[in-house]
Amino acid sequence: MDNDAVVEKLNEETGRNWDLAKAIINYKNNSNTNCFSALKELLLEGNPKSLAELFDKGPRRLFACVYGGETAAWVGRAVSRLNHYVHSPSAYRRSFRTRELAPYLGRVMHILEELLFFPWEHFDMLHDLTVPRRDDDNGNEKAEARRFPESLYGDFLAVRIDEGDTAIIKAIKDICLGDNNAKLLSHAIINGMVKSENRELHTLLGDMLLAAKLQEGLRQSILENADNGTVGAFMYLMKIVIDNDLIRYSSALRALDVWLGLGESYDDRRTAEKLLKLCYRYLADTKALNAGLASKDITEIYAGLWALSVREMNDVPGPIEKLLTGEKYQKLAGLYFAGQLENEDVQFAITSKIIAGLAPDRADLDILGLTLENYPVHSYYSSDKTEFARDCRGNRFLADKKIRDEQFEGLLRILPLVPRKGYAAGGKPFPWRGISLEPKDVSTRLHIIAGYDFDPAKIERLMEAMPLVDTYRQVSFIRIFLDKPANQKERDFLFALLNDKNMSVRSQALKNVLALAETANTTEGEKSAAPLSDTEEKLVIDLLALKTGDLRQDCVKILLALPESRALEAAKVLLADKNENKRLGGLDMIAQLVNGGSMDKQEAAACIALMPARSSREEVLVKAITTEAARYTKANGFGLYNPDYRPVFPKSSDNKFFY
Repeated sequence: MDNDAVVEKLNEETGRNWDLAKAIINYKNNSNTNCFSALKELLLEGNPKSLAELFDKGPRRLFACVYGGETAAWVGRAVSRLNHYVHSPSAYRRSFRTRELAPYLGRVMHILEELLFFPWEHFDMLHDLTVPRRDDDNGNEKAEARRFPESLYGDFLAVRIDEGDTAIIKAIKDICLGDNNAKLLSHAIINGMVKSENRELHTLLGDMLLAAKLQEGLRQSILENADNGTVGAFMYLMKIVIDNDLIRYSSALRALDVWLGLGESYDDRRTAEKLLKLCYRYLADTKALNAGLASKDITEIYAGLWALSVREMNDVPGPIEKLLTGEKYQKLAGLYFAGQLENEDVQFAITSKIIAGLAPDRADLDILGLTLENYPVHSYYSSDKTEFARDCRGNRFLADKKIRDEQFEGLLRILPLVPRKGYAAGGKPFPWRGISLEPKDVSTRLHIIAGYDFDPAKIERLMEAMPLVDTYRQVSFIRIFLDKPANQKERDFLFALLNDKNMSVRSQALKNVLALAETANTTEGEKSAAPLSDTEEKLVIDLLALKTGDLRQDCVKILLALPESRALEAAKVLLADKNENKRLGGLDMIAQLVNGGSMDKQEAAACIALMPARSSREEVLVKAITTEAARYTKANGFGLYNPDYRPVFPKSSDNKFFY
């Protein structure tokens, strides 16, 4: 059944089911944020308490409508089991599980978009396992379209295994025990085995792991799947690794780095082995786990939090809160692990309290570094003010003004505590990790909070704090927050920046002033900016003493944007100055006024007569302004060539090789 036929079948649905079908189609065709949000909202409608209930309230009907009840039941069983596994299958995943639905919604949506349009009538899992795929299937569009999505194969294979499908189980055993198992035992089949509850197949995988002495690829395939199945399968394979010292193999160490969140390149086998043994022990023994959480050894604390999260992530915030009331090493362990959870609600609850309650005299850079690393207030720093504002308002944690004010004040207290060149500490809070903190980590968050509603009071505080901010953030602040000064304080601050020592800051401030000057004479009422005052005009004139080309061009544009009489007066002031750079700026203005038809050559000559001296560079410009420019036409070859010239080419001799 092709996609058009599927859509035609779905058209038979009405009400919420049809809305859900449309949302799935839109998500499949445009996997953007809006489509994701629309589908997510429909799936969570009615507040389902489990993945099974979520599937039964709509998706099941769609699959039954198109493919029948048997296929719908198979998909439903696969969806209902998703929270038995880790919620992210990526290489950067954490080995954690939860009863909550939200972390698994992305996986559910992937199943819906892939399998609602899959040709189920051509798929037979037993046939797929027992009949080798022909080499010439690769690149064959028809064969590829009928191939079950690799990323979902394990979920659906596990359902068949746990239903006791003897033919499927026998096929898997035959593959594992065959002579060519390294080639036939695919990543997807291993994934299905670890996602099943079948201990016999887990044992078979363990035997293969031990037998794969020279098969690093097979060992890697088994171990990188180990944590992505049931907790039982994971623990079984962990014990094999520990009991047989498999960590001596690089593939085992890489897998362990992913399981335990050590980073993909951590290579200290001794530390990794110690942590692995602790994690296994705490998974197997609740009493030992509780002792680990209360330990003074930071590695034992980490292992305890990890073991809790492997079974249920929601059991971790309580122990973390308790750790944050303890000694520094306990606080660091709790903060670091809060980041491992990838749960923004938990992260904000923890970090916002630290930021709001910080006493500057008791601040610790290590704690501040981990706090800001886990602080889920972030934004894409767009150069467009409208996009930036929209992105800032997308931060759901900032919806309450009281929270915004509280967090803003806390971050302002933190900013002066951060060294201008930043802070970095390796091996903290764990050997595989480091802590870093830079002024931008604080200033970016301050800009986001202020950008939520562009509160003038917050903008004023940011102006005061600007010397503590790096150049990039200073320029961004000027571009976004001072594009249209809302009051005289902001306007004065903007013009004062024209004398800033930093050329990037000065240049951006000048661009803002240019925009103000260009809109000063519009007829849009309140939208027009106030014209430049005499003091502001003088600041711009004085900048023309500098040699920087882009900056000078913007200054000239600003002065030419003044009312004509003021622009002419500014040009005269520049021409009469003793500074050559200023006089060159005045000549540039006169040249543009002449070329634009606002001034004739006699008026230009009168202005030029004000110059107290002329350099060779100035003479060139004066001559260009006062001399009648040559007219270039086709008749004179546009001054580039002689239209009367006719070249004479020598006659070529006959050549039998040239015709």
